[in-house]
Amino acid sequence: MSAAPTSTVRPDQKRFIRQEAAKLFARQGYHATGVEDISRAVGLGRGALYHHIGSKEQLLFEISRLGLDELFEDTEGVLADPELDAAGRLRAMSRVLMNNLYDNLAALTVYFREVDLMSPKYRRLLVRQRAGYEAIWRGVIADGVAAGEFAPVDPVIVKGMLGMHNYAYLWIRQNGRLSPDELADVFCTVLLDGLRGHRPRD
Repeated sequence: MSAAPTSTVRPDQKRFIRQEAAKLFARQGYHATGVEDISRAVGLGRGALYHHIGSKEQLLFEISRLGLDELFEDTEGVLADPELDAAGRLRAMSRVLMNNLYDNLAALTVYFREVDLMSPKYRRLLVRQRAGYEAIWRGVIADGVAAGEFAPVDPVIVKGMLGMHNYAYLWIRQNGRLSPDELADVFCTVLLDGLRGHRPRD
């Protein structure tokens, strides 16, 4: 019989629980991971664990949001840089997105695999936030078109651009051949050539 978990005080207990549960959900799947598995992983009894997570579904929702605040904050920082043209903003945003994915790989794996398992209340919140992020990319591309940097494109291109980045969760690896910044630059070389059409490079 395994020993009962012991409570350990951490500076950010809730974030630690989310990160450890994200690893379990990513490896085993949401339904295959029980509360007892999470309890053992974080060293807390069931009562103490529920005090921090509320419910297993709420924990899934909070895991799916890991890194989102940082993603929006860092992206707003890029948009606020007056030295960047539309191409420069897209390149910087691409780097921000790839680094965010790399830093929150387990949580994003859970999000992409399990989002449809959530109740409509939670799913709507996540979809709304992701739509807001997509709108930022559409706005930057529209600015580039208006400034003559980019050729006009169908707005659906944004979904393809973000899909190229987001679905890297399926194959990106820690200490892989290319860093997140390098991956972003490879993506942007292709994307920006397409957006510029026949326009010469900067």
